Amino acid sequence: MREKDGNFTILAALAGVDPKDVNVDITPQDVVIKAETQHTHSKEEGEMHQCEFVAGQVFRSVHFPKPVDVAKAKAEYRNGLVTVTAPIVPETQTKRLDIEAA
Repeated sequence: MREKDGNFTILAALAGVDPKDVNVDITPQDVVIKAETQHTHSKEEGEMHQCEFVAGQVFRSVHFPKPVDVAKAKAEYRNGLVTVTAPIVPETQTKRLDIEAA
C-alpha cells in the first residue's frame, strides 16, 4: 500500500487469474481482495509430470491507516495486477459543544 497525493494505492499480483474471478470489497477502514484460481490438465495435452501452477483461493485483507471515500474508490485489473485506488477522507474536525441549560 502506498499513500500519495491524498490517495491510497494497493497493488495485488494475481497473474493467471481471470478478472471475472476477482472480487474487491471495500469499507472506509479496509479492503478485501478475493480470487478463485483454476488450473487443470487434459490428457490431449499429454501426460503431466510436473506443474507449478496451483488452483485455489486467494485472500488478502488490508487495513487503511486513515479512512477512505468508498464512493470514489476504483479497482482495475491489468496484466495480472489488481490496482485499488481510494481517496483519503479529509480529517474530520471535532468541536466541543457547550451545554445549554433549559
